[in-house]
Amino acid sequence: MNPTAPASAPPSPDGAPPLEPRTLERALGRIELLAVELVYSRFTRADDGALRTQAPTDWVPQIAIDVDSELSMDGTLLGCLIRLATMMDPDAVDQSESEDTSTDPYFVQTEYRVLYTASNEPSPLSQAEIDQVAHWEATATIWPYFRAHMADLLDRAGLPRLVLPHLRRRPT
Repeated sequence: MNPTAPASAPPSPDGAPPLEPRTLERALGRIELLAVELVYSRFTRADDGALRTQAPTDWVPQIAIDVDSELSMDGTLLGCLIRLATMMDPDAVDQSESEDTSTDPYFVQTEYRVLYTASNEPSPLSQAEIDQVAHWEATATIWPYFRAHMADLLDRAGLPRLVLPHLRRRPT
């Protein structure tokens, strides 16, 4: 994503495949974490004028998560791109008419790349294994980075602290 380009609408919070523990465990036995990289970060706030306005202290955003993944041609490198964004509670405000987030006290959008070395023996990772790693393992891997990033951003912005919970895998 080009940091100077206007951001698109926040990614959908839905879309993760159901957790399949056996498939994920099989995949985890074939991969090793290589790197976690911040790819993109954007922060904006509603009160961007010369004088500060009071930010709401009770606004707790939802976090939208969107995931892409790709396996190298030789099957030895798996890349996962995890996009996270704050979203206004859709029940509180109808944003269907506009992608404008200026009514939110703040908007944060980040992207992390998680790279894994992968064994292609006896065969490359299956699409089901890739999906499980990308949506469950890679997302869980970047979550502490995202929590720290949010805490630092909001602290530097002088906004109320947001405590994001630990990311937990949902049962099947």
